[in-house]
Amino acid sequence: MNILWMPWNLIYLTTYEASKRRFYEWELGRVRHGQTMRNQMHMDGDGIVHAPTMTEVLPGWAYPLCSSLCSALAATATHPIDVVKTRIQVYSARTGVAPKAISVTKELWEGQGFQAFGRGLGARVLTMSMGTSISWFVYEMTKNGLNAR
Repeated sequence: MNILWMPWNLIYLTTYEASKRRFYEWELGRVRHGQTMRNQMHMDGDGIVHAPTMTEVLPGWAYPLCSSLCSALAATATHPIDVVKTRIQVYSARTGVAPKAISVTKELWEGQGFQAFGRGLGARVLTMSMGTSISWFVYEMTKNGLNAR
């Protein structure tokens, strides 16, 4: 059901890249503060000075940290959609007919209020953030290793 994963991916990828960039800028400022500009800037063949790349500046633990935090944010933001999707799946397995999302949402709201949309949030955040941090750490380290070749 793309209705859940499209928003999750949009939130996750946007915040993940932004958090890496902010962490890079923070870490670069910290590195610059501790070293002279000559030691940490690179000159290319034309004499143009370049800052070190994100791969050179970010420590390896920054990738799973950014990934797990952004995954938790995306999981929290899209959890109500997941609750409705799960209810639709349960109803359709039980009855053979899938109810409309709007009717399931209305039933949940009238029956349990706002709390209905937060049930299972802790488990979802934990599993999503752990799994995403591991897989994206492996992805980033593989990408960095291949780029270094």
